[in-house]
Amino acid sequence: MNNKIYMIFYDRGFRAQDNGEYLCRWVMKNHPEIKTAYIVNKTSPDWDRLAKEGFTLIDALNPIATHTELLKCDYACSSIFNECTRFNFSGCTCKRIFLNHGCFLVPINYIRKQQGIIDLFIAANAIEYEVFLNSFHGLTPDQVALCGQPRQDSLIKAQLSPHKEDSILIQFWMRPSTWRANNNAVFLNSKFFKATTALLSNEKLLKKCRENNLKLVFKMHNVQYDWLKYYKQYENDIVRLSGLLEPFEPEFVRSKFMITDISSNAYEMAKIGKPCIYFEPDPEELFSWRYSRNGGWEFDLEHKSIGPVIKYSVDTLVTEIFKLIDNNYKLDDIYLERREEQISFLNDSGNCERCFEAILNTPRSRTAEETYAKAKERVAIAHYDWW
Repeated sequence: MNNKIYMIFYDRGFRAQDNGEYLCRWVMKNHPEIKTAYIVNKTSPDWDRLAKEGFTLIDALNPIATHTELLKCDYACSSIFNECTRFNFSGCTCKRIFLNHGCFLVPINYIRKQQGIIDLFIAANAIEYEVFLNSFHGLTPDQVALCGQPRQDSLIKAQLSPHKEDSILIQFWMRPSTWRANNNAVFLNSKFFKATTALLSNEKLLKKCRENNLKLVFKMHNVQYDWLKYYKQYENDIVRLSGLLEPFEPEFVRSKFMITDISSNAYEMAKIGKPCIYFEPDPEELFSWRYSRNGGWEFDLEHKSIGPVIKYSVDTLVTEIFKLIDNNYKLDDIYLERREEQISFLNDSGNCERCFEAILNTPRSRTAEETYAKAKERVAIAHYDWW
Protein backbone atom coordinates (compact mmCIF):
# COMPACT_ATOMS: atom_id res chain seq x y z
CA MET A 1 0.00 0.00 0.00
CA ASN A 2 1.36 3.41 -0.97
CA ASN A 3 1.20 5.84 1.97
CA LYS A 4 3.16 8.63 0.30
CA ILE A 5 1.64 12.09 0.91
CA TYR A 6 0.24 13.58 -2.29
CA MET A 7 0.02 17.36 -2.78
CA ILE A 8 -1.56 19.08 -5.79
CA PHE A 9 -0.90 22.76 -6.51
CA TYR A 10 -2.48 25.21 -8.93
CA ASP A 11 -2.75 28.91 -9.74
CA ARG A 12 -4.65 30.30 -12.73
CA GLY A 13 -5.34 27.82 -15.50
CA PHE A 14 -3.88 29.96 -18.27
CA ARG A 15 -0.81 31.00 -16.28
CA ALA A 16 1.31 29.62 -13.47
CA GLN A 17 3.89 31.93 -11.85
CA ASP A 18 2.17 32.34 -8.50
CA ASN A 19 2.37 30.85 -5.01
CA GLY A 20 1.16 27.44 -6.18
CA GLU A 21 4.05 27.03 -8.61
CA TYR A 22 6.65 28.33 -6.16
CA LEU A 23 5.55 26.14 -3.27
CA CYS A 24 5.28 23.08 -5.51
CA ARG A 25 8.86 23.62 -6.69
CA TRP A 26 10.07 24.03 -3.10
CA VAL A 27 8.38 20.79 -1.99
CA MET A 28 9.83 18.94 -5.00
CA LYS A 29 13.32 20.11 -4.09
CA ASN A 30 13.20 19.85 -0.31
CA HIS A 31 10.82 16.92 0.23
CA PRO A 32 11.24 14.42 -2.61
CA GLU A 33 9.48 11.83 -0.44
CA ILE A 34 6.22 13.69 -1.10
CA LYS A 35 4.35 13.18 -4.36
CA THR A 36 3.46 16.46 -6.10
CA ALA A 37 1.54 17.57 -9.17
CA TYR A 38 0.66 20.92 -10.68
CA ILE A 39 -2.55 21.80 -12.56
CA VAL A 40 -2.33 24.20 -15.52
CA ASN A 41 -3.81 24.43 -19.00
CA LYS A 42 -1.88 22.31 -21.47
CA THR A 43 -2.19 25.25 -23.89
CA SER A 44 -0.40 27.59 -21.48
CA PRO A 45 3.19 28.60 -22.33
CA ASP A 46 4.03 27.61 -18.77
CA TRP A 47 3.24 23.93 -19.50
CA ASP A 48 6.45 23.24 -21.46
CA ARG A 49 8.57 25.31 -19.08
CA LEU A 50 7.35 23.40 -16.03
CA ALA A 51 7.59 20.06 -17.81
CA LYS A 52 11.27 20.74 -18.53
CA GLU A 53 11.79 21.40 -14.82
CA GLY A 54 10.39 18.00 -13.98
CA PHE A 55 6.94 19.01 -12.72
CA THR A 56 4.24 16.34 -12.90
CA LEU A 57 1.50 18.21 -14.78
CA ILE A 58 -2.27 17.80 -14.97
CA ASP A 59 -4.21 19.49 -17.76
CA ALA A 60 -6.70 21.93 -16.20
CA LEU A 61 -8.78 21.66 -19.37
CA ASN A 62 -9.32 17.95 -18.80
CA PRO A 63 -12.05 17.59 -16.11
CA ILE A 64 -11.74 13.81 -15.91
CA ALA A 65 -7.99 13.95 -15.32
CA THR A 66 -8.25 16.71 -12.69
CA HIS A 67 -11.03 14.95 -10.81
CA THR A 68 -9.21 11.63 -10.89
CA GLU A 69 -6.09 13.15 -9.34
CA LEU A 70 -8.02 15.25 -6.80
CA LEU A 71 -9.66 12.04 -5.59
CA LYS A 72 -6.19 10.63 -4.89
CA CYS A 73 -4.47 13.61 -3.28
CA ASP A 74 -4.20 14.60 0.38
CA TYR A 75 -3.88 18.37 -0.14
CA ALA A 76 -5.16 20.68 -2.90
CA CYS A 77 -3.39 24.04 -2.68
CA SER A 78 -4.27 27.12 -4.75
CA SER A 79 -3.27 30.78 -4.76
CA ILE A 80 -6.48 31.93 -6.49
CA PHE A 81 -9.89 31.84 -4.83
CA ASN A 82 -11.72 31.16 -8.10
CA GLU A 83 -9.64 28.05 -8.61
CA CYS A 84 -10.57 26.73 -5.16
CA THR A 85 -14.14 26.27 -6.44
CA ARG A 86 -13.38 25.59 -10.08
CA PHE A 87 -12.87 21.83 -10.13
CA ASN A 88 -15.13 18.91 -9.35
CA PHE A 89 -14.36 17.82 -5.77
CA SER A 90 -17.16 15.25 -5.59
CA GLY A 91 -16.01 12.42 -3.34
CA CYS A 92 -12.67 14.10 -2.59
CA THR A 93 -11.30 13.86 0.94
CA CYS A 94 -8.31 16.14 0.40
CA LYS A 95 -7.73 19.19 2.56
CA ARG A 96 -8.08 22.41 0.58
CA ILE A 97 -5.57 25.19 1.14
CA PHE A 98 -5.79 28.82 0.03
CA LEU A 99 -2.18 29.92 -0.46
CA ASN A 100 -3.20 33.54 -1.03
CA HIS A 101 -2.61 35.76 -4.02
CA GLY A 102 -1.77 39.07 -2.34
CA CYS A 103 -2.50 40.89 0.89
CA PHE A 104 -5.54 43.20 1.18
CA LEU A 105 -7.03 41.87 -2.06
CA VAL A 106 -9.57 39.30 -0.91
CA PRO A 107 -13.11 40.64 -0.36
CA ILE A 108 -14.48 39.87 3.08
CA ASN A 109 -17.79 38.78 1.60
CA TYR A 110 -16.02 36.17 -0.50
CA ILE A 111 -14.05 34.77 2.42
CA ARG A 112 -17.23 34.30 4.40
CA LYS A 113 -18.84 32.33 1.58
CA GLN A 114 -15.83 30.00 1.44
CA GLN A 115 -16.01 28.92 5.09
CA GLY A 116 -16.46 25.19 5.10
CA ILE A 117 -14.84 24.87 1.65
CA ILE A 118 -11.33 26.01 2.53
CA ASP A 119 -9.56 24.17 5.36
CA LEU A 120 -6.66 26.59 5.74
CA PHE A 121 -6.13 30.25 4.81
CA ILE A 122 -2.51 31.40 4.45
CA ALA A 123 -2.08 35.03 5.58
CA ALA A 124 0.53 37.15 3.85
CA ASN A 125 1.23 39.42 6.83
CA ALA A 126 0.19 40.18 10.39
CA ILE A 127 -2.46 42.72 9.42
CA GLU A 128 -4.16 40.25 7.11
CA TYR A 129 -3.92 37.53 9.75
CA GLU A 130 -5.82 39.70 12.21
CA VAL A 131 -8.44 40.56 9.60
CA PHE A 132 -9.01 36.88 8.79
CA LEU A 133 -9.49 36.13 12.48
CA ASN A 134 -11.85 38.93 13.41
CA SER A 135 -15.32 37.97 14.53
CA PHE A 136 -16.92 39.11 11.29
CA HIS A 137 -15.36 36.13 9.50
CA GLY A 138 -15.83 33.51 12.15
CA LEU A 139 -12.54 31.85 11.22
CA THR A 140 -10.66 30.15 14.02
CA PRO A 141 -6.89 30.21 14.69
CA ASP A 142 -6.50 26.65 13.37
CA GLN A 143 -7.99 27.77 10.03
CA VAL A 144 -5.49 30.61 9.48
CA ALA A 145 -1.70 30.51 9.36
CA LEU A 146 0.65 33.49 9.19
CA CYS A 147 3.35 32.31 6.78
CA GLY A 148 4.04 34.94 4.13
CA GLN A 149 3.84 34.24 0.40
CA PRO A 150 5.91 31.39 -1.10
CA ARG A 151 6.76 33.35 -4.25
CA GLN A 152 8.65 35.95 -2.19
CA ASP A 153 11.38 33.49 -1.19
CA SER A 154 12.51 33.26 -4.79
CA LEU A 155 12.26 37.02 -5.20
CA ILE A 156 14.77 37.62 -2.44
CA LYS A 157 17.28 35.40 -4.22
CA ALA A 158 16.50 36.81 -7.68
CA GLN A 159 17.27 40.38 -6.68
CA LEU A 160 20.90 39.41 -6.13
CA SER A 161 21.30 38.49 -9.79
CA PRO A 162 22.61 41.09 -12.27
CA HIS A 163 20.14 42.63 -14.73
CA LYS A 164 20.57 44.62 -17.94
CA GLU A 165 18.21 47.54 -17.40
CA ASP A 166 16.71 49.64 -14.63
CA SER A 167 13.07 50.59 -14.80
CA ILE A 168 10.01 52.04 -13.13
CA LEU A 169 7.21 49.46 -12.94
CA ILE A 170 3.70 50.87 -13.49
CA GLN A 171 0.96 48.41 -12.63
CA PHE A 172 -2.64 49.05 -11.59
CA TRP A 173 -5.57 47.00 -10.43
CA MET A 174 -8.53 46.46 -12.77
CA ARG A 175 -11.24 49.08 -13.36
CA PRO A 176 -14.55 47.28 -12.77
CA SER A 177 -16.98 49.50 -14.65
CA THR A 178 -14.88 49.55 -17.81
CA TRP A 179 -14.26 45.82 -17.62
CA ARG A 180 -17.89 44.92 -16.95
CA ALA A 181 -19.11 47.29 -19.65
CA ASN A 182 -16.84 45.51 -22.14
CA ASN A 183 -17.08 48.65 -24.19
CA ASN A 184 -14.05 50.22 -25.84
CA ALA A 185 -15.58 53.69 -25.80
CA VAL A 186 -16.18 53.50 -22.05
CA PHE A 187 -12.54 52.59 -21.46
CA LEU A 188 -11.12 55.20 -23.84
CA ASN A 189 -13.16 57.93 -22.13
CA SER A 190 -12.31 56.80 -18.60
CA LYS A 191 -10.23 58.86 -16.18
CA PHE A 192 -7.95 55.87 -15.84
CA PHE A 193 -7.04 55.70 -19.53
CA LYS A 194 -6.59 59.44 -19.85
CA ALA A 195 -4.36 59.63 -16.79
CA THR A 196 -2.19 56.61 -17.63
CA THR A 197 -1.60 57.74 -21.22
CA ALA A 198 -0.80 61.24 -19.98
CA LEU A 199 1.78 59.71 -17.66
CA LEU A 200 3.40 57.56 -20.36
CA SER A 201 3.60 60.52 -22.75
CA ASN A 202 4.75 63.14 -20.24
CA GLU A 203 7.77 64.78 -21.88
CA LYS A 204 9.34 65.86 -18.60
CA LEU A 205 9.15 62.33 -17.27
CA LEU A 206 10.53 60.81 -20.48
CA LYS A 207 13.43 63.24 -20.38
CA LYS A 208 14.14 62.44 -16.73
CA CYS A 209 14.14 58.72 -17.51
CA ARG A 210 16.60 59.19 -20.37
CA GLU A 211 18.91 61.17 -18.11
CA ASN A 212 18.84 58.39 -15.52
CA ASN A 213 18.84 55.39 -17.88
CA LEU A 214 15.38 54.27 -16.77
CA LYS A 215 12.63 52.51 -18.68
CA LEU A 216 8.90 52.87 -17.98
CA VAL A 217 7.33 49.39 -17.89
CA PHE A 218 3.52 49.42 -18.08
CA LYS A 219 1.63 46.27 -17.10
CA MET A 220 -2.16 45.89 -17.31
CA HIS A 221 -4.29 43.77 -14.98
CA ASN A 222 -4.87 40.41 -16.65
CA VAL A 223 -8.67 40.79 -16.97
CA GLN A 224 -8.20 44.07 -18.88
CA TYR A 225 -5.24 42.96 -20.94
CA ASP A 226 -7.17 43.30 -24.22
CA TRP A 227 -7.06 47.06 -23.79
CA LEU A 228 -3.28 47.13 -23.79
CA LYS A 229 -3.55 47.57 -27.56
CA TYR A 230 -4.64 51.17 -27.00
CA TYR A 231 -1.26 51.91 -25.41
CA LYS A 232 0.80 50.68 -28.36
CA GLN A 233 1.15 54.18 -29.77
CA TYR A 234 2.93 55.28 -26.58
CA GLU A 235 5.74 52.75 -26.87
CA ASN A 236 9.16 54.24 -27.58
CA ASP A 237 12.76 53.99 -26.43
CA ILE A 238 11.61 54.57 -22.83
CA VAL A 239 8.13 53.06 -22.61
CA ARG A 240 7.76 49.27 -22.75
CA LEU A 241 4.47 47.37 -22.51
CA SER A 242 4.67 44.16 -20.51
CA GLY A 243 2.73 41.22 -21.98
CA LEU A 244 0.06 39.16 -20.23
CA LEU A 245 2.24 36.09 -19.74
CA GLU A 246 5.47 37.91 -18.96
CA PRO A 247 6.48 36.99 -15.37
CA PHE A 248 6.39 39.56 -12.60
CA GLU A 249 9.56 38.52 -10.81
CA PRO A 250 12.05 39.88 -13.39
CA GLU A 251 10.08 43.15 -13.49
CA PHE A 252 10.38 43.51 -9.71
CA VAL A 253 14.11 42.83 -9.87
CA ARG A 254 14.72 45.33 -12.68
CA SER A 255 12.57 48.08 -11.17
CA LYS A 256 13.95 50.86 -9.03
CA PHE A 257 10.45 51.52 -7.71
CA MET A 258 6.81 50.92 -8.50
CA ILE A 259 3.76 53.06 -9.26
CA THR A 260 0.41 51.46 -8.42
CA ASP A 261 -3.00 52.17 -6.90
CA ILE A 262 -3.93 49.34 -4.51
CA SER A 263 -2.03 46.38 -5.93
CA SER A 264 -0.40 44.33 -3.20
CA ASN A 265 2.58 43.95 -5.52
CA ALA A 266 3.80 47.01 -3.68
CA TYR A 267 4.62 44.59 -0.87
CA GLU A 268 6.65 42.42 -3.23
CA MET A 269 8.77 45.48 -3.96
CA ALA A 270 9.00 46.42 -0.30
CA LYS A 271 10.11 42.87 0.53
CA ILE A 272 13.28 43.51 -1.46
CA GLY A 273 13.71 47.04 -0.15
CA LYS A 274 12.23 48.97 -3.07
CA PRO A 275 9.79 51.88 -2.75
CA CYS A 276 6.32 52.47 -4.14
CA ILE A 277 4.24 55.51 -5.07
CA TYR A 278 0.46 55.12 -4.97
CA PHE A 279 -1.45 56.88 -7.72
CA GLU A 280 -5.26 57.00 -7.88
CA PRO A 281 -6.48 58.83 -10.99
CA ASP A 282 -10.07 57.77 -10.25
CA PRO A 283 -10.48 56.95 -6.53
CA GLU A 284 -14.28 57.14 -6.63
CA GLU A 285 -14.41 54.46 -9.31
CA LEU A 286 -11.74 52.32 -7.72
CA PHE A 287 -12.82 52.33 -4.09
CA SER A 288 -16.59 52.44 -4.44
CA TRP A 289 -16.60 49.03 -6.09
CA ARG A 290 -13.46 47.48 -4.66
CA TYR A 291 -14.35 47.93 -1.03
CA SER A 292 -18.05 48.71 -0.68
CA ARG A 293 -19.71 46.62 -3.35
CA ASN A 294 -17.84 43.45 -2.51
CA GLY A 295 -17.95 43.97 1.24
CA GLY A 296 -14.17 44.18 1.50
CA TRP A 297 -12.39 45.70 4.46
CA GLU A 298 -11.43 49.35 4.34
CA PHE A 299 -7.65 49.65 4.33
CA ASP A 300 -6.75 53.20 5.29
CA LEU A 301 -4.34 53.79 2.43
CA GLU A 302 -3.52 57.41 3.22
CA HIS A 303 -2.55 56.68 6.83
CA LYS A 304 -1.07 53.19 6.40
CA SER A 305 0.43 53.19 2.90
CA ILE A 306 4.10 52.29 2.52
CA GLY A 307 4.57 55.12 0.02
CA PRO A 308 3.16 58.56 -0.82
CA VAL A 309 -0.42 58.67 -2.15
CA ILE A 310 -1.25 60.90 -5.12
CA LYS A 311 -4.81 61.44 -6.35
CA TYR A 312 -6.01 62.66 -9.75
CA SER A 313 -3.04 64.79 -10.84
CA VAL A 314 -0.44 63.37 -13.21
CA ASP A 315 1.70 66.49 -12.74
CA THR A 316 1.80 65.93 -8.97
CA LEU A 317 2.72 62.31 -9.56
CA VAL A 318 5.58 63.31 -11.87
CA THR A 319 6.85 65.72 -9.21
CA GLU A 320 6.85 62.87 -6.68
CA ILE A 321 8.69 60.62 -9.15
CA PHE A 322 11.38 63.27 -9.63
CA LYS A 323 11.72 63.62 -5.87
CA LEU A 324 12.24 59.89 -5.43
CA ILE A 325 14.80 59.67 -8.25
CA ASP A 326 16.72 62.69 -6.95
CA ASN A 327 16.73 61.20 -3.45
CA ASN A 328 18.44 58.07 -4.77
CA TYR A 329 15.20 56.08 -4.51
CA LYS A 330 14.86 56.53 -0.76
CA LEU A 331 11.45 57.20 0.81
CA ASP A 332 10.72 59.34 3.83
CA ASP A 333 11.18 57.65 7.20
CA ILE A 334 7.44 57.40 7.86
CA TYR A 335 7.02 54.97 4.96
CA LEU A 336 10.02 52.91 6.00
CA GLU A 337 8.55 52.63 9.51
CA ARG A 338 5.21 51.46 8.09
CA ARG A 339 6.99 48.88 5.98
CA GLU A 340 8.70 47.48 9.06
CA GLU A 341 5.37 47.33 10.88
CA GLN A 342 3.31 45.77 8.10
CA ILE A 343 5.54 43.25 6.35
CA SER A 344 5.98 40.02 8.26
CA PHE A 345 9.24 38.10 7.83
CA LEU A 346 10.74 41.12 6.07
CA ASN A 347 14.29 39.88 5.88
CA ASP A 348 13.96 36.11 5.59
CA SER A 349 13.18 33.57 2.87
CA GLY A 350 11.34 30.95 4.90
CA ASN A 351 7.80 31.47 3.62
CA CYS A 352 7.69 28.16 1.74
CA GLU A 353 8.83 26.20 4.76
CA ARG A 354 6.28 27.90 7.01
CA CYS A 355 3.48 27.20 4.50
CA PHE A 356 4.54 23.57 4.16
CA GLU A 357 4.51 22.98 7.91
CA ALA A 358 1.14 24.74 8.29
CA ILE A 359 -0.39 22.63 5.52
CA LEU A 360 0.76 19.38 7.08
CA ASN A 361 -0.81 20.46 10.38
CA THR A 362 -4.15 21.45 8.85
CA PRO A 363 -7.05 19.90 10.79
CA ARG A 364 -9.94 18.20 9.03
CA SER A 365 -12.95 20.54 9.11
CA ARG A 366 -15.58 18.57 7.15
CA THR A 367 -16.42 15.37 5.30
CA ALA A 368 -16.09 14.89 1.55
CA GLU A 369 -19.87 15.01 1.22
CA GLU A 370 -20.06 18.34 3.08
CA THR A 371 -17.29 19.76 0.89
CA TYR A 372 -19.08 18.86 -2.31
CA ALA A 373 -22.42 20.14 -1.09
CA LYS A 374 -20.99 23.51 -0.09
CA ALA A 375 -18.94 23.85 -3.28
CA LYS A 376 -21.92 22.99 -5.47
CA GLU A 377 -24.02 25.56 -3.62
CA ARG A 378 -21.47 28.36 -3.98
CA VAL A 379 -19.55 27.77 -7.19
CA ALA A 380 -22.27 29.45 -9.27
CA ILE A 381 -21.68 32.76 -7.49
CA ALA A 382 -17.96 32.45 -6.89
CA HIS A 383 -16.70 34.25 -9.95
CA TYR A 384 -19.28 37.00 -9.66
CA ASP A 385 -18.42 37.73 -6.03
CA TRP A 386 -14.68 37.73 -6.61
CA TRP A 387 -14.62 39.97 -9.63
